[in-house]
Amino acid sequence: MAEEKKTVGNLIRSIREKRKITREKLSLGLCSATTLMRYELGERIPDKFMADALLERMGQIPFRYEFIGSEQEFQFRMMRNYIEKLQKKDREKAEFLIREYESLVTENDSLHMQYLWMKKAEIFCGQENFQRAEQFYRKALGYTALPVIGDKLETRFLTECEISCLYGLAEILYVQDKAEQALLLHTGIKQYLDKNYWDYGKRQKYYPQILYRLAQKEVSDLKTGKAYRHLTEARKLLMESYQSLHLREICELLRDIEKMIPGKEKELEQDEFITVLKILETERNGSITEEGIELWESTARRLL
Repeated sequence: MAEEKKTVGNLIRSIREKRKITREKLSLGLCSATTLMRYELGERIPDKFMADALLERMGQIPFRYEFIGSEQEFQFRMMRNYIEKLQKKDREKAEFLIREYESLVTENDSLHMQYLWMKKAEIFCGQENFQRAEQFYRKALGYTALPVIGDKLETRFLTECEISCLYGLAEILYVQDKAEQALLLHTGIKQYLDKNYWDYGKRQKYYPQILYRLAQKEVSDLKTGKAYRHLTEARKLLMESYQSLHLREICELLRDIEKMIPGKEKELEQDEFITVLKILETERNGSITEEGIELWESTARRLL
């Protein structure tokens, strides 16, 4: 029997069948089930971004697989890399690259358009234009027909870009005091990540922040025990992955909860650690630098 030719279509089919995902569910919002079948049979070849999206929806890391893409696909990938690098350092250059990227695609290039609208939304976030950011996140999600209702996410399979858009929208809703809408989305994303296999590194990016938002709501509802568990897990995940976003606020909220729980002993190192985080934020705008690593690790070992 001849050995089956190794193609991206075969890879997608093999993973999909192993995970028992239907073509209809995997392709929803990306392409038709018939088109996906043709990819799997080798009758059509998906472009690099479609292949990545299908693999990401199945929890795979596309960069682990080598695909031969076109020169234009390589150009788009390089432009995305530059946009990511420039976004925080030089917003004007990032915006110029986004416009240049947009001039090379059409409205029908849904995956490219979703990425571009997400990036525009992130820029508006940085400018604290939250209303526009919300509009742009919703527009981005529309390109793959993704619902923005948390309890419907469990029935979908999501790409990294879709997760980023949903999380970004949830955060924007939160800062605009649309707490109930934000809570539904944060809860929906958590349930999705709990249920579906997802790359550990990417999961770490969102999961601790979602736990923090849920804990804030639980504290306001006087569910201190549940909030404490969520915050403790969030702190652990952030410290394991050397992330600092909201870490100080999480530690401060844990300290406050300890005072509310009868018989709960206060962690003696907590105040010291909060002070360290405040210094790092003041001196380095919240980023963890080489000079802070030794102090970070010594304190983290005591708290983990």
